[in-house]
Amino acid sequence: MVPLVYVYVATPFDCSNGIARYIIDTLLFASSRIHKYEPNDLILISNFDECNTTMPTLKKEGLLSRLQHIDINQVESKRTKNFIEQSKRTIIPVGPAIATITRFFYLEDMMTAMSLSSILHSELDNLMFGSIAEQTSILRILYPNQLAAVPLLSSNISTIMITSAAMWIPQRGLLNHLTTFFESVVSSFESDSNRANQKSMWKDYLKWMHLTNDSESTNTRSNHSPPLHLRGIRPPGTVNELTLLAFYRHTYPKLLTLFPTDYASIPSFVHITMNDTLPMAWDAGYWGQLVGGTHRRMRKPAITQTDTPTCKVRRQCIVKDGSCFAAPLLHCPNQPIQRLWNLHILSKNIHGSVMQMKCICSKEVKHEI
Repeated sequence: MVPLVYVYVATPFDCSNGIARYIIDTLLFASSRIHKYEPNDLILISNFDECNTTMPTLKKEGLLSRLQHIDINQVESKRTKNFIEQSKRTIIPVGPAIATITRFFYLEDMMTAMSLSSILHSELDNLMFGSIAEQTSILRILYPNQLAAVPLLSSNISTIMITSAAMWIPQRGLLNHLTTFFESVVSSFESDSNRANQKSMWKDYLKWMHLTNDSESTNTRSNHSPPLHLRGIRPPGTVNELTLLAFYRHTYPKLLTLFPTDYASIPSFVHITMNDTLPMAWDAGYWGQLVGGTHRRMRKPAITQTDTPTCKVRRQCIVKDGSCFAAPLLHCPNQPIQRLWNLHILSKNIHGSVMQMKCICSKEVKHEI
């Protein structure tokens, strides 16, 4: 089975105050009987040696026996360490912390150390529903030679932000190509001062995001989509894994594809899965907002799905192999009902979201599959 992999890099604050509750709730949900995981099928990568509160918390919550825990220091390569040091001299001054970017290096290091060819990566505020084994078998057929992730914000011109709330990695070589691309962007930033008039990937990245004060270059792009700050996205949040992933897809569109988030973009193959005819879609965060609310730091709505503003997320109780679990269903006007593979809970209200999706099948209408 393809493992489901989470990455948690604890900060000094986390170590002093303990793991955030939503992380525990996500891991408990993932390791529950819903998915019938064996310990080796659920992996948590973290800096356990550097944070002495993580392991005791996992033990207290009964998670140690329900997942495989990998220490970052045991798998971290010299290449990853060099990238981190270089990023501290470059990306940090103009953007957020690099933990969200270096997680892709940690995933690659882990895959190399454990000789894994494929993984499904999920963020810790993302609830995965249904059978992961069935999900990954579908992904192998749909995307055998492509990375796949979820578009966070899109325009008519191009996708401008991509989230790895859920990310399909079918081959380690594809992940290596992605991390090598990140290395090239960072290294070109560092060398820009020595070649101000030469082309570099960092300059291309900024121009692609339209983060430039060059009025001439801005005028030449007048027919394109507006700069990010005119679309409600402001620095320093622009220099992060969301826009780097989108820039990578802009550069290599055949190597990174997008999970379907609406009925029109769902491959026909998915319509006949799960022994029923419900098409399967992915949540970038909008449907998760409807269930779990919006984060207090975000403007409302944090993510919009303007094409389907009247859709509602409803719960369906399912019994399979003696287990009772909920599946979120997407009801949209004049469209077939869709099953959601996931709910991306930006508010971090994981416990409340799980409770809303909880089923007591002895008291509710059941759908047997």
